This record gives sequence, C-alpha cells and structure tokens, in this order.
Amino acid sequence: FLYFIDNNNSFKNNKNMNKVAFALLVLLPCTLAVNVITGTESNFKELISKEGLTLVEFYAPWCGHCKTLAPEWEIAATNLVGVAQLVAVDAIEHDGLGGQYEVKGYPTIKVFMDGTMSDYDGPRDGPGITEFAKKLLLPAVTNVDGADAFSAIEKEAEIIVLGWLSNEEDQALFETY
Repeated sequence: FLYFIDNNNSFKNNKNMNKVAFALLVLLPCTLAVNVITGTESNFKELISKEGLTLVEFYAPWCGHCKTLAPEWEIAATNLVGVAQLVAVDAIEHDGLGGQYEVKGYPTIKVFMDGTMSDYDGPRDGPGITEFAKKLLLPAVTNVDGADAFSAIEKEAEIIVLGWLSNEEDQALFETY
C-alpha cells in the first residue's frame, strides 16, 4: 500500500501527484509477477520440452484458489530462478492446453522433467513448492563417505536406501548411476 504524508494539503490539489499515485497503484501489481512465465498455445511446447524442470500451473482467472496460489507461485518462481522454470497458463483462454493435459479442476499443477509429464501433489505455498522442486533436482544417488555425511542426509530424507560399495566393480556401478 502507499502512504503519503501531506500536512499542507498540497497533494490533494496537485494533479501531477494524483496522476503519479494513480499510475503507481495501477502499474505496481503488474510488476510483481516477473519470474513466472506466461504459457500460451504458441510457446507451451517449447517451454515444456526444455531440458530440466518446469512446473506448470493451469488456472482460471475467476478461481479463488488460483488467486490464493498466484503470489505463492511467484515466490517459488523467484526462489527457483536459474534452477527451474514456473509457468502459468490461463486454462480458460487457452482451453486447448487444459484439455490436452487433462486439467479437470483449478488450479492444476503439472511437473515436466526433461519433457516428461507427471501430476503434482505437493505443497501449495511458495517455500513448499521451492523445496519440492529442489528435491526433484537432487541426484538419484549420493556417495556417503562417513558418519557425518550420513547424518546430514538422514535429517533431510524421508526414505534412505544404502548400498555398500566394497570394490572397484561396485564403484564403477555407482559412477554409472
């Protein structure tokens, strides 16, 4: 919100200041969603076919849950700049995309990893979406070379599968995967 201190009532009588204040109030919300990419029929295939992680929100402009998700989506997009891309598709305006990607309600989030789609069933807040994306990008296999390294992983992971590599052949398998 904007707050002006105007002891002399000069703001009230100054038409230029009124125009500046009006412009700020109108344009400021437009500058907030700078890291979310707008998906359309013309750019969607290119966005999801890129190597790496792309999260896509299909929304309806009138949907209350979508309006609640929008600032959280922007927080996650800002947190993930250079790591993953977050896309927002107006599924009412681009209803062909919604049908093609099996959108049955709003908001619907889809995950595209190296072009392969899966459903998203994770958190709906900015930090949660960020954490979800970062976990998806972790390596499938991590070399643990001591108790301290294991303790750090144990604190973060829900599931841990250990493999014991005892010789060079086992080590070659590890490096393969």
